[in-house]
Amino acid sequence: MGATAQLKGVAILCGGHSRRMGTDKALVDFEGMPLLRRHVEAILGLNLDVPIYISSGTKRYETLDECGVVYAPDVVAGAGPLSGLAGALITAEESGTHGGHLFAMPVDTLVPPEVLLDHLTKARLDTSGAALIKGQRLHPVHGLFPISAAAALGEFVQSGGRAVMGFLETLHIEEVAIGEEWESCLNFNYPDDFVAARDALAQIISLNS
Repeated sequence: MGATAQLKGVAILCGGHSRRMGTDKALVDFEGMPLLRRHVEAILGLNLDVPIYISSGTKRYETLDECGVVYAPDVVAGAGPLSGLAGALITAEESGTHGGHLFAMPVDTLVPPEVLLDHLTKARLDTSGAALIKGQRLHPVHGLFPISAAAALGEFVQSGGRAVMGFLETLHIEEVAIGEEWESCLNFNYPDDFVAARDALAQIISLNS
């Protein structure tokens, strides 16, 4: 069965402290709207009919009050993106969702959710496999993750595991290549990175229009 039919939820990972950026990346203004809100609206526009989980630690975002999102607590506070991913998977499973995959993306990407999903859902996954976006390097929190891994991932984080690939290598991984034009859009850490990603996205849109 293709990954498209297995999609059971979306998680946006935004629990970091954004120290290098100097401000919360989720609230960075992108064309007049907080970036996190823009991602959520883009996902809602895809009419996926699945929950949107926000993995933001203890942070809550007023800009999402009308969006019907579900906040997913970290498994271990301050333990990085793997803890946020585990929290989203566990929250999905506890809501009664069994089987299928969760689409996860970090908030600090300017690659539109529909572009990531278009690439990822071409992967052929079994129930325990994961599909990860591959640019010049592997981007392990841009991907499709099996909800069946929720308990094992939670235990890994609680036992002190922090390396994303340290856990994901226990799964069957499909690497999904994305065009090199998207490389600078995949994530940003500093203000200059954000400007470069924004400019690269504008160029891609211009070339495709």
